[in-house]
Amino acid sequence: MNRRILSVTLIFLVSICLTTFSASIKWGGKVYFDYNYKLSPDDVKGENAFSLKRAYLTVKGELTKKDKEGLKVKFKVTTDLKELSDLGKSGTYEATDGKVEIGSSKFNGFYMRFLKYAYLELDNLFVKNLKFRIGQNSLPWVGYEEHISGMRWWGSVFPDREKKLSSTDRGISLIYKCPAGYFDTHISYVNGEGYHHPEKNEYKDIMGRLTLTPFAKNENLKGLQLHFYYGTGKVDSEKIRNRLIGAISFKSKYFVLMGEYLGTEDGLDSDPIKGEGFAGFIRINMGEISQKGNWGFFIRYDNFDPNTDLKEDAHSRFIVGPYFYVTKKAAFGIEYSNTSYEQSGKDSESAIYLHTLFKF
Repeated sequence: MNRRILSVTLIFLVSICLTTFSASIKWGGKVYFDYNYKLSPDDVKGENAFSLKRAYLTVKGELTKKDKEGLKVKFKVTTDLKELSDLGKSGTYEATDGKVEIGSSKFNGFYMRFLKYAYLELDNLFVKNLKFRIGQNSLPWVGYEEHISGMRWWGSVFPDREKKLSSTDRGISLIYKCPAGYFDTHISYVNGEGYHHPEKNEYKDIMGRLTLTPFAKNENLKGLQLHFYYGTGKVDSEKIRNRLIGAISFKSKYFVLMGEYLGTEDGLDSDPIKGEGFAGFIRINMGEISQKGNWGFFIRYDNFDPNTDLKEDAHSRFIVGPYFYVTKKAAFGIEYSNTSYEQSGKDSESAIYLHTLFKF
């Protein structure tokens, strides 16, 4: 009964908003579908699987008239369909009284719908190009790097894949882009747990990104950008999580190039565990070079050491392969991936992926 009352109330409120503000609403989606074949190590060689990595459905719109000057009221809601895995993964585990054998959870392979975005945005707040967002909204770095690379459908970006940054969280954000194009900035004040988890305590995280475009008016060098990111927060009264990123990128119609440094601090404030790493990628637009089709090559290298005080705990990742856009809304790519480990006795992992993307 309570759910029905809530649903009716929401429908009523949305109807009032639509009739009052003359809303403009659009919807669409993205789907990432993969096939992977494992090449190594030997105990998993030959294993292969089809998988639906992501399915997004987005509704966004503007609650003010299109020709309205000044303040604009906008919204965005995105659901994220993700496969569940490793829930009670089968195997033998150590216990206080010996070893215990468990079977795999029956929910592995099921899909769960998450709420990725749900926020209200006030655009041109006080000054032109100043945005204020409240709700579950994008954070300053992950989505920004995804936008630069244009290759999210091949996998998450370096800090996200290392599970050091989330793309989305609940809180507020301020975003500003200089009208002249010389800089833009994004500051967020959020729970800090990421959009998959609720807040655990009274502490909040604050994070910000500043991007400089020093040659914004130079036709040949306007693609050069310098990026700085810093985030700080607390897991509890004694444990911290700090993130520092410095990056440089260059974008032209022929290629996109980026290199970044990632520094992390986790654990006790008095003696944190320090990690650091670097990553770089290049996306070569062969379609522009050959003046035929929309295709290219993507090459990426990651290296991360989660604890600089320990030896043999770093790992590196190499990704390379071609991609092809059949239309503006449908693409596929073939990726070779290799992950190697410093730890002695731990074999490298390699695989071939067939990535597909379609939008609607």
